[in-house]
Amino acid sequence: MYNFRVLGTGQHFDTLGTICYDWLEELFNSALRCGILKEAAGCFVRLPPVAAQTVWTEVRTLLTSTDDPRSIELRALFPGASSLGRQGRYVDVQKKLGLSDLDAVEAEVTEGRVPVAALAYYLVSTSCRATPKPIFFIGAAFGVGCGFVYPAATILTGHAAFGERSAEHYFLAIRAWVMGMVFMPSMMFCMFPTLDALKRMRLTKALLLVCGDPVVRSEIHVTHPLLNIKLSLDSTDDLKAMWVLSQLLGPMYGRGQSLRYGSAILSLSSTVVVCVTAIMYYYVHVLEHTVSVGIAAEILVFFLSGLFSIVVTTTVCSRVSALLGHFQQILNRATAAFAFGSGCDTGREEFLAAADWVDQSIQLHLASYPVMVAYQPASTTVLSLAWSFSTVLIWMWLVVFKQADFSVPFVEE
Repeated sequence: MYNFRVLGTGQHFDTLGTICYDWLEELFNSALRCGILKEAAGCFVRLPPVAAQTVWTEVRTLLTSTDDPRSIELRALFPGASSLGRQGRYVDVQKKLGLSDLDAVEAEVTEGRVPVAALAYYLVSTSCRATPKPIFFIGAAFGVGCGFVYPAATILTGHAAFGERSAEHYFLAIRAWVMGMVFMPSMMFCMFPTLDALKRMRLTKALLLVCGDPVVRSEIHVTHPLLNIKLSLDSTDDLKAMWVLSQLLGPMYGRGQSLRYGSAILSLSSTVVVCVTAIMYYYVHVLEHTVSVGIAAEILVFFLSGLFSIVVTTTVCSRVSALLGHFQQILNRATAAFAFGSGCDTGREEFLAAADWVDQSIQLHLASYPVMVAYQPASTTVLSLAWSFSTVLIWMWLVVFKQADFSVPFVEE
């Protein structure tokens, strides 16, 4: 059952109720990959007392819930999940991140000093919360329902949905159920890359929000709780805290899952969509054969679900890449503000040198480990390619429908 924790249903829908500990593991993984485990455990950020207490109260509640079997069982869909609460692949990651002694952290928080790991955990908990389970059931039900596309399309052509004879009834009923069982995981795998991209975008916006990006802050509703949390960025300690946060919550956070779904599954989806379209086009348009309306409708469902996942995921990931470029602007503003006299905790040369180093380090990190889509750095070029790719494929399907004498708008003569 532990292996289900690292799959999409566990990571996105919290089907085992262990997501609070899984966030810790992902932060630990990110710190290891970036080589900043020591900095993540020992770095603090200065916040106003009220904001510091707000962050820590939420973090402490979530960390405590990892040891509460009842809390885990309430969140889980499967019985017996409470035994997995702290079952991880590594050592005690909470201790390694400096969050095991809750009372000691509480003492620091009362002075307005919040561990960077705690702030990172808070941002993850607000941005990557489990997708509501009704969406899980709706997706599963929709997948099973797609198994009945064939009989539905058959009815539209004026024929009996499950044939005329009893043998046909049994065969087509079993076929509908089998196709439903095939469509259900397919729909889930189409959902996972999109959900991962959307949560990554929310996390990136939350990170920029607390770092003081004016563009992101201007787009947030005035009642948003993160508006009360903002790094001052007027000392080298603040710059270090921002640097650690950008490493922990940048492209390295949840990278294994992103590569699994946003690259591997998306690449497979692209291949399937292209191959299915090419085969259908060749079979109907070139060979001039006819194809069953029901089978064509089933293939079309696969095509549209895969295409939707590809386009939406690419669009969102390209937006995330653009947002990550705001760090340079944030540092430039902090440097300018300090140069004009708002800095107070350190010398001019030391602060400017630290800001320059942090800027170069973040830019190098983002260049070396970009947000990936189908194993390619997410960018406007990839986005344009995805839209062009989608347009060509859709047009090929319209040609197939016209050749097969289907009634399709916009291609009628």
